[in-house]
Amino acid sequence: MTRNPDQAGLFGDDPPLRPVATESRALTVPFGKFKGEPVDLLLAHADYALWLLTAKAALLRKSHPPLYHWLIGHFGAPDTTPEHNRLQNRFLEEDFCLQLYLHLNPGVAEKPRQYTTASAFINGWKNILSSRVGWANSCGVDAAQYGGGGTPDERAVKVRQKALEVLQRDIDKVVLVCPKKKRSDNAGRTGTEPDAAGATQSAWNPVFSAADVQFEVDGADVQFKAGGSISLYVDENPSYGREVMWNLLNFSDIKHFRVEVKPFVGDDYPVILRSMTTKKCNVLLVEAFEADGASWEQVKKVFASRGIQVALLEDVLLTPIPDYARELPLPSIDRAEMMRLATIAFDEHVAKAAAAKAKALAKFGGDF
Repeated sequence: MTRNPDQAGLFGDDPPLRPVATESRALTVPFGKFKGEPVDLLLAHADYALWLLTAKAALLRKSHPPLYHWLIGHFGAPDTTPEHNRLQNRFLEEDFCLQLYLHLNPGVAEKPRQYTTASAFINGWKNILSSRVGWANSCGVDAAQYGGGGTPDERAVKVRQKALEVLQRDIDKVVLVCPKKKRSDNAGRTGTEPDAAGATQSAWNPVFSAADVQFEVDGADVQFKAGGSISLYVDENPSYGREVMWNLLNFSDIKHFRVEVKPFVGDDYPVILRSMTTKKCNVLLVEAFEADGASWEQVKKVFASRGIQVALLEDVLLTPIPDYARELPLPSIDRAEMMRLATIAFDEHVAKAAAAKAKALAKFGGDF
């Protein structure tokens, strides 16, 4: 396939038409902590490379132009315009961070409502009942053996009584956990603590939040995380597999963003792509776009091929934050219904075990 020379190196795996690789092997860092090292080392130290482009730009342009142009080609020219700063400062507002998160994850705002219905709680309990009933039956058998003799019927009554006590204990320990929003205490420390909901917590607030917003981190204009999580489980410390035996339901969607902001993007987007790939940025926020060589949809696909999402500022600002993405009413845990289902499941478990034993006796006789 014939490639346009202007697209050389666009996707990172094409050999450039110019002898850039040869030049980079010959170039070394002329000063600083990496003095004398090959410039390729700076690809793993984006923060230092970007410091060179800002603090030492004049010196590089005057005395080391090949290194300056190599840095520009890999990291892009520093953007210190007022337009860039205004766009970057939008992330000081949590709502804007949430709008970007919701825009880049369409449909995610609806998911918590699907995970926090009364029927979802009951279905979660049904999903773990088989393992919980088996465990409760084992506890009942152990209790009956330690309790001494008695007729088979009397032992069966003891097993059932103990097993249902174990299941009731499990139900009493079921908690609904929503992480609190990160905040500082009087000592200046920060942390995230869960709320054990049970019958006391009536709402999940906030459902989604943004946290750890930082600026100019290892080459990213902005870095933050956003999302939400909730779980319903039997509050124990098992020695094995809570995921299998203790979790009734779990929803978690936490995304980590490293954002490059650009007031304007045009036909220079390949340079921006190379720079973002080097700096490990995963989101490009653009205020205005106009290019002769590509449409906006094409640019989005090009960046997506490298795992980078692209968003227009106008689209982000038009993204609503629904009320249920801020606060979601939570149904109470129907413990009586859970116990009713547990009793039925236990009796079915015992009946199946008895039927299997009877079938084995009929086949193998009294030696079974």
